[in-house]
Amino acid sequence: LGDRYGWVPPEDRMAAAAQEAGLAGQVQGRSVTALEIEYGILKESPEQRRRCFSYLRDPLPYDRMPAELAQRYSDAHGTDPGAPARAAALEALKARLDRDPELGSRVRHYRAGWDQTGQRVTGLEAWGEQVFQDLWGDLESETRQFAQQPLPTWEQAERAALAEFVEHRTRDFVGREDLIGQLLGIAHSPVQDGAPWCACVTGSAGSGKSAVFAHLYRRL
Repeated sequence: LGDRYGWVPPEDRMAAAAQEAGLAGQVQGRSVTALEIEYGILKESPEQRRRCFSYLRDPLPYDRMPAELAQRYSDAHGTDPGAPARAAALEALKARLDRDPELGSRVRHYRAGWDQTGQRVTGLEAWGEQVFQDLWGDLESETRQFAQQPLPTWEQAERAALAEFVEHRTRDFVGREDLIGQLLGIAHSPVQDGAPWCACVTGSAGSGKSAVFAHLYRRL
């Protein structure tokens, strides 16, 4: 979060979207950014909040910026009638993130500079590095136990690859009941002289041969 509260959609549109998504609570007058934080983090379980990082930018040096640029970067410097309300809502949102006990040390404050000559924000490299280190640290922590496991044998790797293939190919499989019935009949038929013992399924690329194989594998 910087110093902008974000886009606040029209009330009727927000009410309809919230009802369609089954979201309870007050949504009117709140920005899309605030709602993403509310329903993506704060209303989730404590475990989910412990998996999130929040980055709150310190105010830019607005006293060194032209007024029209200051209001582009900060609601507190806005001149439209709704600017004070947006600035207050943003401060309340930041304070709520700062106070949340489950977020705790995972709330970061960072600082950016201002290039007077180029009229642009600078100094975001340190913040980018912090984000990288935060996420990398979490990934290492979550995968450490897996990384310490011995490498699978080639047989285990083949079984895992086959299981993944079957899972992917059988997703949303429907139809072809006659073909499936024929192939299952051959697979279950007793061994005897002169009886069909195999089947060759042909078809153009993308016609579903792999899906039929995966479905049969699962059924058998």
